[in-house]
Amino acid sequence: MAKISFAERILLSSTFIKYLYTLEAKKRAEILRGLMYVNTCSVQHKKCHNVILASEHGRLEVISPSARDYWKSGMRTCEDPEFIQNAENSEVTRNIKYAVYLSDEKPYRCAILIGPGEKNKYLENSHYKYGEGRELKSIRVIEGEDASQLIISYTKQVWDSR
Repeated sequence: MAKISFAERILLSSTFIKYLYTLEAKKRAEILRGLMYVNTCSVQHKKCHNVILASEHGRLEVISPSARDYWKSGMRTCEDPEFIQNAENSEVTRNIKYAVYLSDEKPYRCAILIGPGEKNKYLENSHYKYGEGRELKSIRVIEGEDASQLIISYTKQVWDSR
């Protein structure tokens, strides 16, 4: 299998996974397959390039327990670290803080994949916007179809490197 240095790590949100279940099965399977390829082929983070927080994974009630196990092949469920376990933290804040944590290692960037209509919650969050007109440079928030296209483009990188 090819070894690839991807431009950014992927942090999946429960809203993105739920969005995938609104797509037709063939498209959903293509995206899951892409996540598996990315996880397997990552040079820096083999088998943990794509992650989801345990608190987010617990929100996946729309998915049967057997399907959740199937998704594990494309992402790693990470326990919520102590620094984001504060009850005051919203899911948006937890994801942003964890994405910053993930961007502390190569490739020093992280993409948060979210469901449609969620982007403003992230862009307006005080942890994403720090100061007048300043935003985190190492974090990208990508929603819906654009997030699906990112995974497909990473899959294409895998196929092109073979």
